[in-house]
Amino acid sequence: MDRDMRTADDAPTSPDPPSRPYLVHAIACDRPATPPSRWSLTRVADVVLSGAGPASASRAGTLTIACDDPRVSARHAALKRSFGRWFLEDLGSKNGTAVNGARISRHQLTDGDLIETGHTAWWFREIATGAPPLDLAAVDLTAPFVTLHAPLELAASRAVAALVVGLPVLVEGEPGVGKERFVTAVHAASRRPGALVAIRGAALPAAHVEGELFGHRRGGSAGAVDDRLGHVRAAHRGTLFLDEISDLPPAAQTALLRVLAERAVTPVGDDRSIPVDLAVISATHRDVHTMAADGTFRAELLTRLLGVSMWIPPLRERREDIGLFVARTLARVAPGATLQSEAARRLLTAVWPGNVRELEQVVAAAALRAGPRPIALADLEGVAAFPVPSSPAQSADWSAADAALRTRLVGALVAHGGNVSAVARALGRDRKQIHRWVERLAIDLRDPR
Repeated sequence: MDRDMRTADDAPTSPDPPSRPYLVHAIACDRPATPPSRWSLTRVADVVLSGAGPASASRAGTLTIACDDPRVSARHAALKRSFGRWFLEDLGSKNGTAVNGARISRHQLTDGDLIETGHTAWWFREIATGAPPLDLAAVDLTAPFVTLHAPLELAASRAVAALVVGLPVLVEGEPGVGKERFVTAVHAASRRPGALVAIRGAALPAAHVEGELFGHRRGGSAGAVDDRLGHVRAAHRGTLFLDEISDLPPAAQTALLRVLAERAVTPVGDDRSIPVDLAVISATHRDVHTMAADGTFRAELLTRLLGVSMWIPPLRERREDIGLFVARTLARVAPGATLQSEAARRLLTAVWPGNVRELEQVVAAAALRAGPRPIALADLEGVAAFPVPSSPAQSADWSAADAALRTRLVGALVAHGGNVSAVARALGRDRKQIHRWVERLAIDLRDPR
């Protein structure tokens, strides 16, 4: 089994795959509830950003992308490929072009640059991924899980393929990144005929684990007044979702290990072993690999759950999805809302430690506060305090080894332009380990210094 099938940019020991550039139409301030779009730049040499004409047109290697923004000139700005690099030029537009908040006439683009034309914001991304160079003219905001981040899109397709052939999937990621939505979408796409049944690790009562998981026969135990299927049999021919597996009590870990090994359950009070056909997805925001190593999580169970392992990046690493979640939230709570450009810039560049969950709450509250007027920067600041960059000062809790590691890690991040995958390859470590160090040592990926 492939135990290291993570997102496409998460392979620290493999050669660098070719990078794929793409442009994301992130937010239109006049219509922020409109779904964003993504355009592949793999097979084009020039891109013209226009305020007039059809939504897009491609001719002789030139892609024209039009946006319905009166502040964008008919030929506002152009992206041009030159010797493998991309440059942005303002074409004499009336309102100018900005990159990362600064007006430009010509600028060499790098991955993650925020481009502003009029009241429309764009992301330039250049990511090493095996994902096909497909344009996404619009995103279905009603889908359970949506993304414009190409590596995550590829990881989702691999997770679906794993379920189809019966491999377990382990989903890791920070709180709030959307793991449950991801699991719901992967199960639906796998077309397994049974239900998706979720088990919350901390919610399983330690005294009645087997009855909850395997069900019971009437009279098989105290209080068993009816026959009950249990979670595992309820997921027969479907998907069993083990949410926050790090919180599973020891008795539940032992019971689940037996189920995964035997693919059968014995209800409490019964002597029959009943076969079950199920796919298994587990999720966690904690480092279960370290927990297994120190004995606080059963290593044998983790081995059974590691058919395909993947990491959902935090929102700060897939900023092209921010406009998508803004659009989905506003389409639900305030379809006619508009944004001031300063508010849009703040949404797109904030740190978002609470990830998607925090972003959606902030946007919904800001829309209610603004009412019929455009959402302003003050509406956002009144709802949430956006974190400032981490201080490089040494914490009193750090050891000398931590301080030395921080210095080494900051140096590597600066040398590789903040590219976590490149740093992981350079240090011979897993990408998730780099993220854990970054979080623990208070390093701001936007400015590692």
